[in-house]
Amino acid sequence: MCNVDPTCKASGATCAGGATLDGCSQDAQGCFYAATTSPCTNGACFGGAGSAQCCTNACTNASTRCGGLGVQTCSVQGNGCTAWNAGTACASAHQSCTGAGTCTCNADPNCTSASNVCQGTTLDTCAKDAQGCFYTASSAACGTNKTCQAGACICQAAFTACGTTCVNVQNDNSNCGGCGHVCPTLSSPSTGSTCASKVCSGNVGGAVAVAGSAALDTGDTTVYAIRAVTPNAAGTFVTLDLTVGSNAAVGTTTYIVLGLYSDAGGVPGNLLFYSDSGATTSQFANPAALFDFQSSGGFYQTGFTGALTANTTYWVYLKGYYDNEGNAPDAIITGLSSSPCQAGEWLNVAAPGMWSFTQGGQALTCPGNIEASIIETFP
Repeated sequence: MCNVDPTCKASGATCAGGATLDGCSQDAQGCFYAATTSPCTNGACFGGAGSAQCCTNACTNASTRCGGLGVQTCSVQGNGCTAWNAGTACASAHQSCTGAGTCTCNADPNCTSASNVCQGTTLDTCAKDAQGCFYTASSAACGTNKTCQAGACICQAAFTACGTTCVNVQNDNSNCGGCGHVCPTLSSPSTGSTCASKVCSGNVGGAVAVAGSAALDTGDTTVYAIRAVTPNAAGTFVTLDLTVGSNAAVGTTTYIVLGLYSDAGGVPGNLLFYSDSGATTSQFANPAALFDFQSSGGFYQTGFTGALTANTTYWVYLKGYYDNEGNAPDAIITGLSSSPCQAGEWLNVAAPGMWSFTQGGQALTCPGNIEASIIETFP
């Protein structure tokens, strides 16, 4: 009878233990025996009788490394040998696998705490996740007229925070002298300290529109009227202003009179104010420049108190008469000291874009425009 082999029951490779592989054969009498025996070096034997084989350990059981999807772990497989698994991603998107398979926080170039930090004119918001990693949660430019300091967007010098914007209250029509103080249409913030007091100034007027006569006349004078409509808010009258364009190199004026009239159905009505500059001399220079005559004082008429009604038509009149005998106190005298516009007696409106003096019956025409304005404030 055949001896019973403890391993071989059939021909072929058979596991003789966890780590030994026997090569089984059958002799002429039909007895099975281990023809060869070999150890499974650094591994294990696996498989059924006749088809067994050795496997090799790929790693140390329970060890970790970086690879695959993130952190790979070594474990014993069904064949008895160890192998690396597919890997597990780090719990935080702000982590990476480092060294021998450890998830560590990525170094953020800006954030080392859960706070806001400045990057030039950009504000970065830093946060901390559940794994304790600091990261840039958001980044945004501070915006117009802003800078970033100490983790906050603030207004640049000379600008004031009004809501989410930074404005210059010295010249912002919607925030004159302070947030929310809107200047009426046709007006803008007054310059200097007045704007800090929330005062807007309107300077409304236009080119000469019509000619006519009014109560301001004291003789056979010519009066030119300019129609001006006040802004959409009640204002306080300040003064009248006359601007004349000329191509004269230099010149002077020694007498100016301007008048403010109410509206009477599309024509001048009552005289409300007139200015009399007396013998004050105004200098102007530069060819093709505008020279400005602003009344420094004046006289209220017919109960006028300086209160101007919103969206209302007023008339600004300028006198064009000179009396050599000085009998006409309400007159404009302009003395231009150089050609072609020399000292004249009459200030007339010529063709559009032109004005002229009449002296001794001779018209001296000078290029330029005439504008008169009502200046008012809106506290």
